[in-house]
Amino acid sequence: MIKKISVTMIMCIILFVLTPLQVYATVVDTQDNQFISDREQMLYNTNTGLPDNSTNDIAQTEDGYIWVASYGGLFRFDGKNFLHITEEVDADFITSTIRELYVAQDGTLYIGSNDNGMFTYKDGDFIPVKQKDGTDPFIIRDIIEDCDNEIYVATTQGVGKLLDGELVILENTTLSDMFFKQIVFDTNNRLWGITVDDGLVVAENNNVMEQIDFGETDNLHPNTLISTVNGDILIGTTLNTILQLSYKNGINIDEIHSTGNMRDITDIYIDSTGKTWVADNNGVGYFTSTMDLMEINGLQMDSAIESILQDNEGNFWFSSARDGVLLVAQSAFRNEMVVGGGESTSINATALWNDHLYIGTEVGISAFKDGEPVVDEVTKAFQNTRIKSLMTDSKNHLWVSTYSGGYGVVKINPMMEMTYITTDEGLTSNKVRSVMEKSNGEIWVATAYGVNVIVDDAVVKTYTEKEGLANPIVFSMSESHENTVYIGSDGNGVYEIDGDYIKNYNGSSGLFGGVVMRVTQDPNSDAVFIANSQNTLSVLRDGVIRVLPDFESQGNILDILFYEDLMIILSARGMYITTVERILANGTDYVFYDIAMNSAFQINGNSWNEISKDGRLYISCNTTVFSVDVTNPFANKRPVNTVVTCIEVDDTKFYKDFGSIIMPADAQRMTIHFGNLTYINNMASSVDFRLQGFSNESQRVLLENDSYISYTNLPHGEYEVILTGKTAEGLDTIPSQAINIRKL
Repeated sequence: MIKKISVTMIMCIILFVLTPLQVYATVVDTQDNQFISDREQMLYNTNTGLPDNSTNDIAQTEDGYIWVASYGGLFRFDGKNFLHITEEVDADFITSTIRELYVAQDGTLYIGSNDNGMFTYKDGDFIPVKQKDGTDPFIIRDIIEDCDNEIYVATTQGVGKLLDGELVILENTTLSDMFFKQIVFDTNNRLWGITVDDGLVVAENNNVMEQIDFGETDNLHPNTLISTVNGDILIGTTLNTILQLSYKNGINIDEIHSTGNMRDITDIYIDSTGKTWVADNNGVGYFTSTMDLMEINGLQMDSAIESILQDNEGNFWFSSARDGVLLVAQSAFRNEMVVGGGESTSINATALWNDHLYIGTEVGISAFKDGEPVVDEVTKAFQNTRIKSLMTDSKNHLWVSTYSGGYGVVKINPMMEMTYITTDEGLTSNKVRSVMEKSNGEIWVATAYGVNVIVDDAVVKTYTEKEGLANPIVFSMSESHENTVYIGSDGNGVYEIDGDYIKNYNGSSGLFGGVVMRVTQDPNSDAVFIANSQNTLSVLRDGVIRVLPDFESQGNILDILFYEDLMIILSARGMYITTVERILANGTDYVFYDIAMNSAFQINGNSWNEISKDGRLYISCNTTVFSVDVTNPFANKRPVNTVVTCIEVDDTKFYKDFGSIIMPADAQRMTIHFGNLTYINNMASSVDFRLQGFSNESQRVLLENDSYISYTNLPHGEYEVILTGKTAEGLDTIPSQAINIRKL
């Protein structure tokens, strides 16, 4: 008969088994909606580059590589590609199922398999760990290091120890016949282990001092355990609990912590800040400083989570026996819809008005204040209305550009009184794209057909084909320092309007393409910047247009904004931060922030984005609003390695021993693969590559595009591969050691 056991009953069972003790139970269960708000998620599975979904463990070595253990073998990840070690790298590494990974204090990676014992990896070499002659390969369940840096291994045949490079099962001890599924050492060098038959064992000097049999209690099974810096042991169970234990004249249960809805604890992890994380079959959570559980909402992985890892950049990794590996990386961007709990929808505009963030969408207007959703007259007035732009003027009016419903452009004063200006009042169309206020107070309105000028709520002037706009479909407007207006059109370049005078800049003027997504006057200089749909950036000065050839945008340039001395360029992929002086002098002198990690998010085209007085930019995206502090965005300050991941000579691949590569005289092709071992905005990082002996010039490679360089029919001689790199934030990487190559 199956019994139902409550936390109180568990305490009674433990009280019956062990005395004396003190027990405190924490039962608070809270949802954390903020953890993912300023982080990017990437799920790696068979659809996104990881060859196998059944991942058991995850680790990071000192060089920065991420290692994934799975039932399909061992994989190494460099931020862009997964390398299948079992199939591609080392003939000595023969195994099909990896259960356990452990990185020792000396940097050695220990690899425990289910079919061929244990291996070590260091300095590029995989070495099988010896066993006694004649013994079958051990099934490895856990690998751990004691306080003296000795390696202990839990196997199906007892506890083993690594002695002189050989895995030896401890004999003539009370541990020799025990089948542990996990072991740890506390700060006093005592071994704690949980057995496959639900036992808890404490041993010292390889001899059992005390043990508990949890198998006598229905549903209470110890799954996982970890040692803390203060000497305690935390045990995750199958009954919504973490047991906090210590050893003082015997095993003591000091506290029992509720894990709320997280029932079957599969892993416990302590991060770099000392925070305790837990995983179960359905999610991830952490304990606060008062040991209240916070469950993480919004993760893309919620099934069969096996392990947790925080890497050397502060990112979190979660492995699943069913769903692969989830990376949750630090980001410069904050997801405002996650913060406010709003529903995902396509965003066209953002505006800050009366201490509220207003968001224009395809189906109306949403509002937030201090991160909380707000319902007011504005949000109620435009339900199921397509909003194209929002603008606040110098008199603190909010102007709403509507594209459906027949509302035209709507002016809202601080008292929430609304004035509707439509075709009845002279607009060329009720489908309004954007609104701009000139320095003289005029309101310029771009509709689906031309531009209208509004003064005192009346249309006083109109620009269409009749007035000289050969293409009256207007994407953007900007006022010059001479009070003229620049208009970017959908196909016929830029128009400059001064009263009745209209000048057109197009292909014959040097403009690269007629579709102009943005035209923007720099407030601090005479430069007017033009973004074409062909991903090019141009500058207009003194009536002359110059394309900036060095600036290569990742996707169409969608917006150009200025804040103090900063220039911000938004593309579909992310955000470039530079200055006007730097971008004009060198089109590659910027810092790029990737908002679209593997295309999960994109900045919307023809959308409008607002910067607050303190420099926070609110960006309209395909499913949400992201915000970023343009004066101090998050930047990864931790150094990472630039590495050569593989060298191919014709059909032969080298993954190690790069210092001794000799190319046969008849070798035709050499390909050098490389990367930066960063997991924050990796695709926007770059590598400067030089093959000394072939060229004295370095070639910059953006990892978004490529991660290799090939050479065909190199002449005989000596060559040296020299690599340096930069992270997306412009931080220099740790250069790769130079590699010498000789072609016979």
